[in-house]
Amino acid sequence: MKQGIFAFTFATLVIVSTAYAGEKNQFDFKGVVLGEIATPEFIQQTLGASCGANGGMQVCNGGVTIAQAPAAINLVIGKTGRVIRIALQFNSGEYADVEEALTGKFGVPRVHRSTVQNGIGAQFDQIESYWGDDEASVVLHRYAGTVRQSLVYFSTAEDAAMKRANAAANQGDL
Repeated sequence: MKQGIFAFTFATLVIVSTAYAGEKNQFDFKGVVLGEIATPEFIQQTLGASCGANGGMQVCNGGVTIAQAPAAINLVIGKTGRVIRIALQFNSGEYADVEEALTGKFGVPRVHRSTVQNGIGAQFDQIESYWGDDEASVVLHRYAGTVRQSLVYFSTAEDAAMKRANAAANQGDL
Protein backbone atom coordinates (compact mmCIF):
# COMPACT_ATOMS: atom_id res chain seq x y z
CA MET A 1 0.00 0.00 0.00
CA LYS A 2 2.84 2.42 0.87
CA GLN A 3 4.43 1.73 -2.52
CA GLY A 4 1.13 2.56 -4.22
CA ILE A 5 0.86 5.89 -2.40
CA PHE A 6 4.49 6.69 -3.21
CA ALA A 7 3.99 5.82 -6.89
CA PHE A 8 0.84 7.96 -7.06
CA THR A 9 2.56 10.88 -5.31
CA PHE A 10 5.64 10.60 -7.53
CA ALA A 11 3.52 10.40 -10.70
CA THR A 12 1.51 13.43 -9.58
CA LEU A 13 4.71 15.41 -8.91
CA VAL A 14 6.10 14.49 -12.32
CA ILE A 15 2.89 15.55 -14.07
CA VAL A 16 2.66 18.82 -12.12
CA SER A 17 6.36 19.56 -12.68
CA THR A 18 6.07 18.84 -16.39
CA ALA A 19 2.98 21.01 -16.71
CA TYR A 20 4.65 23.84 -14.83
CA ALA A 21 7.87 23.59 -16.85
CA GLY A 22 5.86 23.79 -20.06
CA GLU A 23 4.16 27.06 -19.13
CA LYS A 24 5.53 30.21 -20.71
CA ASN A 25 6.61 33.08 -18.51
CA GLN A 26 3.82 35.58 -17.95
CA PHE A 27 5.12 38.88 -16.68
CA ASP A 28 2.87 41.86 -16.19
CA PHE A 29 2.99 45.33 -14.72
CA LYS A 30 -0.33 46.59 -13.35
CA GLY A 31 -2.33 44.52 -15.83
CA VAL A 32 -0.17 45.23 -18.89
CA VAL A 33 1.16 41.83 -19.94
CA LEU A 34 4.57 41.58 -21.58
CA GLY A 35 4.26 40.03 -25.05
CA GLU A 36 0.50 40.56 -25.31
CA ILE A 37 -1.45 42.88 -27.62
CA ALA A 38 -2.03 46.38 -26.23
CA THR A 39 -3.17 49.69 -27.68
CA PRO A 40 -1.92 53.17 -26.82
CA GLU A 41 -5.39 53.91 -25.46
CA PHE A 42 -5.18 50.91 -23.10
CA ILE A 43 -1.73 52.02 -21.89
CA GLN A 44 -2.99 55.58 -21.35
CA GLN A 45 -6.04 54.33 -19.45
CA THR A 46 -4.18 51.69 -17.41
CA LEU A 47 -0.88 53.44 -16.64
CA GLY A 48 -1.48 57.08 -17.51
CA ALA A 49 1.49 57.07 -19.91
CA SER A 50 1.31 59.05 -23.15
CA CYS A 51 2.16 57.22 -26.37
CA GLY A 52 3.49 58.37 -29.73
CA ALA A 53 4.41 56.70 -33.00
CA ASN A 54 8.10 56.06 -33.66
CA GLY A 55 9.40 53.85 -36.48
CA GLY A 56 6.18 51.85 -36.77
CA MET A 57 6.03 51.27 -33.03
CA GLN A 58 4.34 53.07 -30.15
CA VAL A 59 6.60 54.47 -27.43
CA CYS A 60 4.85 55.36 -24.18
CA ASN A 61 6.35 57.47 -21.39
CA GLY A 62 5.04 58.82 -18.12
CA GLY A 63 5.06 58.66 -14.36
CA VAL A 64 3.82 55.61 -12.42
CA THR A 65 4.55 53.87 -9.14
CA ILE A 66 6.09 50.48 -8.46
CA ALA A 67 5.87 49.08 -4.93
CA GLN A 68 4.56 52.56 -4.03
CA ALA A 69 7.79 54.19 -5.25
CA PRO A 70 7.51 56.91 -7.91
CA ALA A 71 8.96 55.73 -11.22
CA ALA A 72 9.42 56.89 -14.80
CA ILE A 73 8.05 54.38 -17.31
CA ASN A 74 9.17 53.72 -20.88
CA LEU A 75 6.95 51.15 -22.58
CA VAL A 76 7.25 50.01 -26.21
CA ILE A 77 4.47 48.45 -28.27
CA GLY A 78 6.19 46.72 -31.20
CA LYS A 79 5.16 46.68 -34.85
CA THR A 80 3.00 43.61 -34.16
CA GLY A 81 0.98 45.51 -31.54
CA ARG A 82 2.49 43.52 -28.66
CA VAL A 83 4.15 45.02 -25.58
CA ILE A 84 7.86 44.28 -26.05
CA ARG A 85 9.41 46.42 -23.31
CA ILE A 86 8.48 47.95 -19.98
CA ALA A 87 11.29 49.91 -18.31
CA LEU A 88 10.78 51.50 -14.90
CA GLN A 89 13.42 53.81 -13.44
CA PHE A 90 13.15 54.80 -9.76
CA ASN A 91 15.18 56.10 -6.83
CA SER A 92 17.68 53.47 -5.64
CA GLY A 93 16.62 54.19 -2.05
CA GLU A 94 13.42 52.28 -2.90
CA TYR A 95 15.32 49.25 -4.27
CA ALA A 96 14.66 46.90 -1.32
CA ASP A 97 10.89 47.48 -1.46
CA VAL A 98 10.78 46.91 -5.22
CA GLU A 99 12.94 43.78 -4.94
CA GLU A 100 10.64 42.38 -2.26
CA ALA A 101 7.53 43.11 -4.35
CA LEU A 102 8.98 41.51 -7.50
CA THR A 103 10.13 38.43 -5.58
CA GLY A 104 6.68 38.12 -4.04
CA LYS A 105 5.06 38.32 -7.48
CA PHE A 106 7.49 36.36 -9.69
CA GLY A 107 9.31 34.09 -7.22
CA VAL A 108 12.97 33.79 -6.28
CA PRO A 109 15.24 35.27 -8.97
CA ARG A 110 18.67 34.29 -10.22
CA VAL A 111 21.08 36.88 -8.80
CA HIS A 112 24.35 38.24 -10.18
CA ARG A 113 26.54 40.42 -7.97
CA SER A 114 29.35 42.71 -9.11
CA THR A 115 30.95 46.05 -8.26
CA VAL A 116 30.32 49.36 -10.01
CA GLN A 117 32.38 52.52 -9.70
CA ASN A 118 31.38 56.16 -9.98
CA GLY A 119 33.39 58.95 -11.62
CA ILE A 120 35.43 59.73 -8.51
CA GLY A 121 36.36 56.12 -7.82
CA ALA A 122 33.90 55.11 -5.10
CA GLN A 123 32.76 51.50 -5.47
CA PHE A 124 29.28 50.11 -4.88
CA ASP A 125 27.83 46.60 -4.74
CA GLN A 126 25.72 46.03 -7.84
CA ILE A 127 22.92 43.46 -7.73
CA GLU A 128 21.09 42.22 -10.83
CA SER A 129 18.11 39.94 -10.24
CA TYR A 130 16.73 37.90 -13.17
CA TRP A 131 13.37 36.23 -13.72
CA GLY A 132 12.40 34.41 -16.91
CA ASP A 133 14.29 33.24 -19.97
CA ASP A 134 15.28 34.35 -23.49
CA GLU A 135 11.64 34.71 -24.59
CA ALA A 136 10.46 36.93 -21.72
CA SER A 137 12.36 38.30 -18.77
CA VAL A 138 12.41 40.80 -15.95
CA VAL A 139 15.71 42.21 -14.70
CA LEU A 140 16.06 44.40 -11.62
CA HIS A 141 19.26 46.49 -11.51
CA ARG A 142 20.16 47.97 -8.14
CA TYR A 143 22.04 50.75 -9.91
CA ALA A 144 21.30 51.99 -13.42
CA GLY A 145 23.36 54.81 -14.88
CA THR A 146 23.98 56.36 -11.45
CA VAL A 147 23.97 55.06 -7.89
CA ARG A 148 20.86 57.17 -7.30
CA GLN A 149 18.74 55.28 -9.84
CA SER A 150 17.50 51.68 -10.04
CA LEU A 151 15.83 49.99 -13.01
CA VAL A 152 13.29 47.24 -13.62
CA TYR A 153 13.43 46.06 -17.23
CA PHE A 154 10.71 43.78 -18.65
CA SER A 155 11.85 42.50 -22.05
CA THR A 156 10.84 40.11 -24.83
CA ALA A 157 12.98 38.33 -27.42
CA GLU A 158 11.73 40.91 -29.95
CA ASP A 159 13.03 43.75 -27.77
CA ALA A 160 16.41 42.04 -27.35
CA ALA A 161 16.69 41.53 -31.13
CA MET A 162 15.82 45.20 -31.74
CA LYS A 163 18.50 46.31 -29.25
CA ARG A 164 21.10 44.08 -30.95
CA ALA A 165 20.16 45.46 -34.39
CA ASN A 166 20.41 49.05 -33.13
CA ALA A 167 23.79 48.35 -31.53
CA ALA A 168 25.08 46.79 -34.78
CA ALA A 169 23.84 49.78 -36.79
CA ASN A 170 25.67 52.15 -34.42
CA GLN A 171 28.90 50.13 -34.30
CA GLY A 172 31.85 52.37 -35.09
CA ASP A 173 29.77 55.50 -34.42
CA LEU A 174 31.99 57.85 -32.47
